[in-house]
Amino acid sequence: MTTNETKTETKQINTVAQLNTAFGSLITQREVWEAGAYAASNTELYALLGHCLDVMYKLKRFTELARGLNGLLEKRGFKFTAGTSIEVKLLRAVFGDPSDANKYKNRIYSYARVLVVAHGEGVKGDGIADFITEKGGIDEIRRHDSNAEKKTDEIKLQKEHADLTLNSSDFTAIATGIPVTEDLEPADDQHFSIALVRKEADGTGSIVFGTNSTSLVSAVLGLAGRKIDADEQEERSRQKAQELQQQKQADYDAIAGEVYPNNSSATVVAVTLPAPAAEAAETSA
Repeated sequence: MTTNETKTETKQINTVAQLNTAFGSLITQREVWEAGAYAASNTELYALLGHCLDVMYKLKRFTELARGLNGLLEKRGFKFTAGTSIEVKLLRAVFGDPSDANKYKNRIYSYARVLVVAHGEGVKGDGIADFITEKGGIDEIRRHDSNAEKKTDEIKLQKEHADLTLNSSDFTAIATGIPVTEDLEPADDQHFSIALVRKEADGTGSIVFGTNSTSLVSAVLGLAGRKIDADEQEERSRQKAQELQQQKQADYDAIAGEVYPNNSSATVVAVTLPAPAAEAAETSA
């Protein structure tokens, strides 16, 4: 190793050591800030949000209070629409600046998200500080989308449903007897692969490409799962309609039985003929 190389290496080592010392100092300052001013400001903020949460419970319970809030916002010059949530309106009244609608816009929406989630989980004002801390802070609550998680869970269930249904021997295949070549061999942990089918001039089909890409298989299983769920829902709706029709017929029969308790043939006429025709028949008799 040359003298210049030794000097360069030493300089790099010293630089790393200096950076480590500098960042250690910054980390210490951050810890002091978190335990001091930051903690104090958050304590005050969480207390204020807790009070807002308690007020929100009352606003949702009493229509007069909600209307009063609308009147207050209008008087102070705030703009809102019928679609503005009560959480946002409440927080605009507390944090907003009517002279600059966008001044605290992001902050208000973040706080509103906290109130929505806290209310949905039944948290009261005096428990909001622990609630926010357990959730990882206001920003984490704002970024957390329960609807997106539900959608992800729904898609996962659809894929699992498709996997089980399509892999069953009871499911009728579109085509059978296709040789499973190397290109069409499913991955080790999969039941399926993807085939690209070309329609020929005589109306038949030819497989021109195959892949066992797990991402593509997963995407297609999602499509299949939605189709299977839709078909099952349609069948359930058809069965429900049939059951309702049978119940209506049973109700008609029961009413007719009360009207004609000793005449079964008359009961049939009463059920199947329109009321005006039945009345006309009785009048002519």
